[in-house]
Amino acid sequence: MGRCFGSNGTSYNFFDASDSTWNQVWVDNAGNVLRLKGNPNPEGAMVMTSELLQNAEGQGYYHQISWIPHDDGSVTQLWVTLNEKMEVASTLFQGVYKKK
Repeated sequence: MGRCFGSNGTSYNFFDASDSTWNQVWVDNAGNVLRLKGNPNPEGAMVMTSELLQNAEGQGYYHQISWIPHDDGSVTQLWVTLNEKMEVASTLFQGVYKKK
């Protein structure tokens, strides 16, 4: 997945048959791990959300990454943080992937 937490990393994606969810585990070279879990939504976007995390001030937040397909074959990746009410707090990344 590229850079997160100010370092380089790699993501591993898999389907967990025990709970019928898609999962992503992102691991960076500093030992940070981000775990996301989800499924496609009714509109066809894959949406994965982390467990509730705590920032340095003790506030709870979630990471959420969505992959949104478009009719032209491109896919938008949107990575946001959500507050404890599941409202968007910030956008960390938004990009469009297109086939060559």
